[in-house]
Amino acid sequence: MIQRQIFIYCYENERNYWLSRSNAIMGFKNGNDFLPNKIKRVKEGDIILIRDSTISDRLELFGGCIAKGKAYEHKAGVKYNYSDLIWDEETTFNKIVYSLRLPVDFVSIYLKKSIDWNEFLKMKQLDSDGLEMDIKQIKVFTKGNFYHPSYNESIIKLFGIQIRNPILY
Repeated sequence: MIQRQIFIYCYENERNYWLSRSNAIMGFKNGNDFLPNKIKRVKEGDIILIRDSTISDRLELFGGCIAKGKAYEHKAGVKYNYSDLIWDEETTFNKIVYSLRLPVDFVSIYLKKSIDWNEFLKMKQLDSDGLEMDIKQIKVFTKGNFYHPSYNESIIKLFGIQIRNPILY
């Protein structure tokens, strides 16, 4: 059995999700925060859950995907299998904004898209100090973090995650 990591990330608008989905790639700003380092740890076969950050009364997902490879730095003028300009922010300003790119597969995963926060709290997720997280902490956590592998089975069950072609990953 493949040891998968589960990463949860959030998008602020549905259009970015659909652009990522139609291009089979996710993009991230390669800034000075911790997110780029986390994205670079994603491995082929890892599961990524994409949360709708505009909804706060429940954990709502746009969907999920499976990493098809490692993240890379997308540079203008270099030949890639993906377009330079994908998201609206890039096409509007005619420049690469989300330079850290991760090839993904949205088709091979099925999951439930909405979970009540109380269902999520039943997992009794712990913070770095070993204390149980409250809803406020979990909402912050779900903006871009890996779940500890001990939570994988609970997350898979909670979201009803099914991989259509597990042999590919």
